[in-house]
Amino acid sequence: MSELTTGYTALCDAPAGVDTLYVGSMADCSTGVSNVATFTHSAGEVTAFTLETGKQMFPFLVEQESVSATANQIGERTNKAIAFDLAVNARLHGNTAGMITMFEEVQAGRVFTIVKCNDGTNELFFHEKGAKVAINRTLEATFDGFNGNDMVMTGKQTSRPLKISDAIVAALLVPAV
Repeated sequence: MSELTTGYTALCDAPAGVDTLYVGSMADCSTGVSNVATFTHSAGEVTAFTLETGKQMFPFLVEQESVSATANQIGERTNKAIAFDLAVNARLHGNTAGMITMFEEVQAGRVFTIVKCNDGTNELFFHEKGAKVAINRTLEATFDGFNGNDMVMTGKQTSRPLKISDAIVAALLVPAV
């Protein structure tokens, strides 16, 4: 059992929301071999994260108020059975042939996701076992409605999403050599 040792003093000084999503496959869907070469974390932050040769994460530029990300605690701390139910939902406008191909690829296996928040910080979701992805096509009313696809990523893990630096994220966006 631990005791509270500090308070909370941060004030809201930045807008909420998500600026960019980065999505990567946990494993090669053809071979099942892990795409993650190294991964370590300490004190709630990723300290090293590299991918196997030729693998990379991909950015999804999103419109304001079109993405939500949650990490809800489940289980009982007293029974040492605590976990987090994670979800990242993104509304992606359009429905091109390229998007359909990308959706088929992203649904083929489990993914991990980095959420770049509007406050400039990054959080890594689904780092333990990856997320499963569902794609839902949506056509709504003219002018006020949405025409696109909802990408819904869900999974459970034993820890909260981890903070990850811009430098590590930038390295993940270039194919590993």
